[in-house]
Amino acid sequence: MRPIITDHLALKGVPSPWVAPMDELCVIEELWPTACALAVAKSEKDGNDHAAIWTNDYHGTRVFGTTFGHGNATWSDLVFITLLAHGLFWAAGR
Repeated sequence: MRPIITDHLALKGVPSPWVAPMDELCVIEELWPTACALAVAKSEKDGNDHAAIWTNDYHGTRVFGTTFGHGNATWSDLVFITLLAHGLFWAAGR
């Protein structure tokens, strides 16, 4: 995972680059116009970078999203748990 925006609260404490545990990468080919990619991950299938962590403003509501989290190894990774916590705090306006 490679951050695009390095100073966002959701990425606080996430090393750059971060090598996530073996996990499935859902390919996000296009984000909503109001969404902002915070980080990308390289697909093993096509070699392209795809949004893996993003935020969105849905009619004034903060949304945090990630494609990571399909496997037990990811959920056991402290960096992933930190990412989720910071993303949820950001979405809650904390």
